[in-house]
Amino acid sequence: MLDRNLRRPGLQRRSVTGGLLGLPLLAGCARLPGWPRDCNGPQEGIDWIVDAVHPVFVGTEAAVGSPRPMTIYFPTASPRNATLLRPCLQGWPVMLFLHGMPPRQGGTPSPWASVWTQLPATVARCGYVVGVPAHNAQQLEGDPAGAVASALADIEWLRSGWAGSPWVDRRPATTTLAGHSYGALIAALVASRHEVGALVSLSGPYTINGVAQQALRQVKAPSFFMWGSDRFSSSQFDDLHQAGFWRTQLSQPRYAAVYDGEHFDYIPAAQTGTAARGPCAGVGGASADLAALFVAAHVASLTHVGIDLRKPQVTLTPAQQPFAQGHLQGLDQFSGPGCRMTLEWVVGDQTGGRQFGLP
Repeated sequence: MLDRNLRRPGLQRRSVTGGLLGLPLLAGCARLPGWPRDCNGPQEGIDWIVDAVHPVFVGTEAAVGSPRPMTIYFPTASPRNATLLRPCLQGWPVMLFLHGMPPRQGGTPSPWASVWTQLPATVARCGYVVGVPAHNAQQLEGDPAGAVASALADIEWLRSGWAGSPWVDRRPATTTLAGHSYGALIAALVASRHEVGALVSLSGPYTINGVAQQALRQVKAPSFFMWGSDRFSSSQFDDLHQAGFWRTQLSQPRYAAVYDGEHFDYIPAAQTGTAARGPCAGVGGASADLAALFVAAHVASLTHVGIDLRKPQVTLTPAQQPFAQGHLQGLDQFSGPGCRMTLEWVVGDQTGGRQFGLP
């Protein structure tokens, strides 16, 4: 039975299901007027509403016809010969993830977009369609308006040009902009000028880009920031705590996760060439979990996720258990020598924080 309460009535992607709560999601499930008829969740054995703690598997495909090369991560009922799970009630929200520039030291995979898999895959398992385009992040320096326009074109294509777009939620309020480094700056520029549901920023070097830093002050959407401690050389330009910026100069609901480590620690060491590395190998998994829980708390989830972004404890059915194996384990595995992270938040008049790893 659909007995979980809607988290945020004005924002959740499935606001239309409010009147359907209590109805069994069976093969003959209710459909929205005008919604595609060939929804396949029940036929694929998915008789629940997918969210952060009731996940499915993830499928990937290379986009065909997109404005620029893109890998799409999407919810699926089977990891083999994966096809998009087509929901009966309402479409999957969209996340666009924009990578930054690769390490200057070289020796990294090409295209650089190919290394960004963990966060998109984790979020897709929670019931999102995630697009990861291959792009020239350095465009931000000479043509920021063009970088924003390209990101908007990617989003519009996912909403209306992709073969799976009939099962995508096209509302801006359920769209998340995410990125790393220069990609995070581009995402912030988009979020400052257009309605979005959330912003996820990993190690954006805002302190050396005044345009992007100013744009952050215009962002209204809930925002999650993560960066390495300024005790590490490659993270010194990412620190939004400088001059109290994160806490005193921003107004949106916001989070700051600060880990001991370097700028590229989100990616496995084998894929970052000779770039500086921090002491903890668990940053990538932790960032994926926190991003997924943040988006669940502020954009879309039937299961309540609290302000502190703790993973809700739920009892899974025997049918759900295989789909949840290995899901949202990154924070649990953030341990060992050198693993240290603090999470702080300011959400309305509520503030708080907690620690991970070493005290």
